[in-house]
Amino acid sequence: MHRALPRALATLVASALALSGLVAAAPAHAAQTTVGALIASLPLAPESSPTVYDRALFKHWVDADRDGCDTRREVLKKESLVAVTMGAAGCTIVAGKWFSWYDGQTITAPADLDIDHMVPLAEAWRSGAHGWTAAQREAFANDLGLEASLTAVSASSNRSKGDRDPAGWKPTRTAASCDYARDWALVKYRWNLTADSAEVSALTGMASGACASSSVTLPAKGSVPTAVKTGVARLAGSDRYSTAVAISKSAYPQGGARTVYVVTGTNFPDALGAGPAAAAAAGVVLPVSGTGIPAVVAQELKRLAPREIVVVGGSGVVSESVRKQLAGYADTVRRVSGTDRYATAGAVGTDRFGSGVAGVLIATGANYPDALAGSAVGAVAGKPILLVQKDSLPPATVKALTALKPRSIEVLGSTGVVSDRVLTALKGYTTGSVTRRAGADRYTTAAKISSGAYAKASTVYLATGTNYPDALAGGPAAGGVRAPLLLTQPTCMPKATLDEIKRLGAVRTVVLGGSGVVSDAAARGTVCSTAAPAPAPAPKPSGSPNVRVSTVLFDPPGDERKALNEEYVVLTNRGTTGANLKGWTLRDEKSHAYTFGTFTLGAGKSVTVHTGKGTNSSTRLYWGSGAPIWNNDGDTAYLKDAAGKHVHSCGWTSAAKVSVTC
Repeated sequence: MHRALPRALATLVASALALSGLVAAAPAHAAQTTVGALIASLPLAPESSPTVYDRALFKHWVDADRDGCDTRREVLKKESLVAVTMGAAGCTIVAGKWFSWYDGQTITAPADLDIDHMVPLAEAWRSGAHGWTAAQREAFANDLGLEASLTAVSASSNRSKGDRDPAGWKPTRTAASCDYARDWALVKYRWNLTADSAEVSALTGMASGACASSSVTLPAKGSVPTAVKTGVARLAGSDRYSTAVAISKSAYPQGGARTVYVVTGTNFPDALGAGPAAAAAAGVVLPVSGTGIPAVVAQELKRLAPREIVVVGGSGVVSESVRKQLAGYADTVRRVSGTDRYATAGAVGTDRFGSGVAGVLIATGANYPDALAGSAVGAVAGKPILLVQKDSLPPATVKALTALKPRSIEVLGSTGVVSDRVLTALKGYTTGSVTRRAGADRYTTAAKISSGAYAKASTVYLATGTNYPDALAGGPAAGGVRAPLLLTQPTCMPKATLDEIKRLGAVRTVVLGGSGVVSDAAARGTVCSTAAPAPAPAPKPSGSPNVRVSTVLFDPPGDERKALNEEYVVLTNRGTTGANLKGWTLRDEKSHAYTFGTFTLGAGKSVTVHTGKGTNSSTRLYWGSGAPIWNNDGDTAYLKDAAGKHVHSCGWTSAAKVSVTC
């Protein structure tokens, strides 16, 4: 060890602090863990400082045991490699021999040494100490009961470190990396201090290899607050752009996000991999329109003042004009993209995550729910999201897997979206396990993803499962506080979601989006009825303005003639009453028509009309065509009521290319 506290002094100081009520007494049998697990257990949250930091708020260098030597001198005495030479008066140390383990210097003059708080006082303040009492801050500043808390190092190395965490400063002596990561994590654990995503990422990198699996004894906890907020909170705005800004503000209330990932707000494919990457870069995801930066997003970019902006997707998704406008908000603006959604996800993953990544999450590129539910897990665990086709691995995904060399792979979703054939193929790209997290529907799958990653969680984030923008922005925010992201229906909560919240023991729900996308009833946990819905009244002759064509997937990857059901149209009832669609038609530009049989689309519900054949259900209908319908450039999906009157349409655009959301 680099320092060893004399047993008698350690006992004396620990007893004094315990009797004063500043630090909890040590347990009879101290628990053991590994360095890697210790780092992973730190509570995640962005730094915050509701009031101004002042070093004077931490009374330090006190004489806790009243032996005439203050905390600084106690550390100098215990860390000297030889017996110190004392002065004639008081506890004056005039000589000794110290090893400054940060930079490898050997020092003999006490004046050339600083006593470093392993976790600087200002860092502690931003990580939770701003809510402590004066007595608690004093105990932290003079903590001789934990060897890791205070250390004698060269004045130059201590002043180089300043108040920076490991994401901003590391010892120049590389042999110190493991000890430094371990000791930093021990202090944060002891004092219930939070860590931000970039900090945890840096610690994980410093504690790689054998260090991560090395054993460590957990110290006694300091007597400091561990308060958990309860109830339901809602992060919402008037549209998807202002909701994303509300989520960003909750994650970084004081500003200071280092990176912003900018995605299109009008379609999902290119944006699916952005969440974990943004979290790894201590940042957020913000959407823009195809042609400009919404005013509310521009204001948030100005408030965040990021160092870097990463534009996700090619110029057909986020235009060059928008990229140039973004240059005014960060030192660096760069684009990460590929030739399609698979290549873009691969580029985002390999750009942010290095080779030998802990794991990779695999999701379908044809839809969004599974990838979005996995984004919070990816944000916490440092796992990128890559996309696949149902029955094959796209070359771009293979290329990314080869570069990332993941130690494990998780497939998100059932065999209906990612086949066992793909799961088997994935085994060739990892030396570890390949597992599947799946349920009967998107809500159950999200619950399975959560249960596979979280033993317990005090907070959950909740987003609608019928659209993507809110969950897209919420993934890194949820990951930032180690909260799972679960999905709900707009008007009620699926039983699988409620059961997972109960299993987690969560006492706080953060709802993403307004009551129009997640109702108060759904947020409170009102369970969806399993009984068949009552028939809805027939629509008025003029058509039902609440039923819309919300998504058209024109040209799925691969040969759609062999996988017709990967081409589809999604209809959504955005009204407050059900709609009887019997006799309604869905048509394309070439007069191909699908006529609805007896079918009621409930309020807030969606139904997907697949081109090929299958068994109809309450959420999926099948056209029965033997050839593609929607793969023509310039094609438009027209919805007409039983009287033949136009209800809604959604058409291909030059920017949409593969799919469009209306």
